[in-house]
Amino acid sequence: MPPITESKTPIVSPTSPHGALPATLIAYTFLAMSERNKVNRSKQVISHVTGRRSFKQVSWTERNEEGEEPAAHELWRLTHQKEDGSWGSEHSREVYETVKDKLEEFASQSCHSPVASTPEEVLSSVVGQRSGHVRGRGCGPMPPSKLATTVATIVGLQSQVKDKEERMIQMEEIISKQRDDLDKIQEKLDRQHEEMSSQLNEMVNKKFMDMMSQFHRDLRSGY
Repeated sequence: MPPITESKTPIVSPTSPHGALPATLIAYTFLAMSERNKVNRSKQVISHVTGRRSFKQVSWTERNEEGEEPAAHELWRLTHQKEDGSWGSEHSREVYETVKDKLEEFASQSCHSPVASTPEEVLSSVVGQRSGHVRGRGCGPMPPSKLATTVATIVGLQSQVKDKEERMIQMEEIISKQRDDLDKIQEKLDRQHEEMSSQLNEMVNKKFMDMMSQFHRDLRSGY
């Protein structure tokens, strides 16, 4: 660290409750911070190439025609590979290649494979996870785990089954009511048929009796 030269001119710090601080203290603080940041950067094995743009901004900018943002491994490439095709670091390239190979391997396996299969899950399995940090997408809410997604799917299916059962019960009630109505209509038709048959028999009998009476009258008048 370079030597600090003494200055008697006070510097006003807006964040300091004491108002004015010696320039020596301010300079030493900034130099110490710069040195610490340099050491931290030297420890990084993964470096992005987005500059001041956040990963979320890059993801939003790179949406396709359907409005879908790039998958996790493609966003990793966009944020860690330079325009000339070189990578910000060798480790960044290795992460991308590993994730890409795993996705191709999972694509050739059964869709019911219990291992991680989405780009987000594979990327997290390769580079690990951090609290409040979505790997490859920057800070933000963590995506739901595979178990949580499975539970949500089961709950959704159970709700659909329940709705279908309720609709089936309603349909059975409607069909049962229609059957009752048909039975009542059939009973009414049967009664009407019996009444008509009875009336027809009475009319036939009466006609027959009238004809017989006329026949006897004609016989008597003939004698």
